[in-house]
Amino acid sequence: MITQSILKDCVSYNEITGVFTSVKSRPPIKFGDVLGSIKPSGRNHYSMIMIAGKRYGAHNLALLYVNGIYPKGYVDHIDGNGLNNKISNLRLVTSAINAKNQRLRSNNKSGFMGVTWREDTKQWRARINDGNKRINLGSFDLLSDAVKCRIDSESLYGYHANHGAR
Repeated sequence: MITQSILKDCVSYNEITGVFTSVKSRPPIKFGDVLGSIKPSGRNHYSMIMIAGKRYGAHNLALLYVNGIYPKGYVDHIDGNGLNNKISNLRLVTSAINAKNQRLRSNNKSGFMGVTWREDTKQWRARINDGNKRINLGSFDLLSDAVKCRIDSESLYGYHANHGAR
């Protein structure tokens, strides 16, 4: 397992920008080069960095660099952008909390998380998940009413402000 000492011997990390740079030249990498390659993962993309022949998520390395301990569990990108590795955008969470900060699916027709069109009733339905339980918040004639209901419920159920508008 990588340690903070090994990491700092190879890279520099800027907490404000979230960018890693090389502190050593090793072909083809030169001193000062920005490190990381993008790895698509489902709907998200993450920056991966190779250290001593092993690939690590830049978000994990950022927490190791700053805190001295490789994170166990889930590292959540608060803004939902897996490429934003600013230390202020990263937090350790449980899988349940991580699931509450998902990005909007590409096939979402309403443009908002938890709001779907019901063809059978010709209404918008607002729903939210609480752990393994799906909660129906109601059906609405207007999209704006369904969205408001969903947004109003998010803080009650511990969701991070990520309403998913495109």
